Amino acid sequence: MTQLWDTPDIDSWRRAGAMAATLRVRDVMSWPAVVVHPAMTTGFAAHVAREQGVHHFPVVLRGDLVGVICTCDLARACANEPVGAYMTPRVITISPNAALTEAVARMDDHGINCLPTLWRGGFGIVTRGDLVRYSACERRECFTCGTGHHVRRHPLYEDQWFCADCIEPRSDPVGMLYDDQGDGD
Repeated sequence: MTQLWDTPDIDSWRRAGAMAATLRVRDVMSWPAVVVHPAMTTGFAAHVAREQGVHHFPVVLRGDLVGVICTCDLARACANEPVGAYMTPRVITISPNAALTEAVARMDDHGINCLPTLWRGGFGIVTRGDLVRYSACERRECFTCGTGHHVRRHPLYEDQWFCADCIEPRSDPVGMLYDDQGDGD
């Protein structure tokens, strides 16, 4: 009789967890990252994202990291506007030698889904998707709509995760659940 803990699925899960514990950001990040210039048009950046199959870009000006942008930001812009107008200028970065658990904690603490890094004279980027693929964390989904994009911990209800679209209009997730239910009479 096979024991539950002897099944290959449990063993592979244990190996994946052990592997994630020993890996570093440099082992799972995209390097060199596809970067964009702040003066590049958002339309061209969106084209590059489709061609290269990327979702996040470091924004680089004269060799310096000046921002980060994702395809969701690009989708909200007119195609002829500059990337710099839609990028997030306050960039949270990570060392390429950091443990994956540190990358997960930093993303969770700051409500972000990518961390640029500087390695070997070029920019790299690690995303939440990279961390999920290496079993360092689970995919986060919005409590309200179920999307996996721009999901962050609610500031008041730390065990609930919301996307940027659902968390911004209202800070009371319990009230959001009852808005469509009527007054109860």
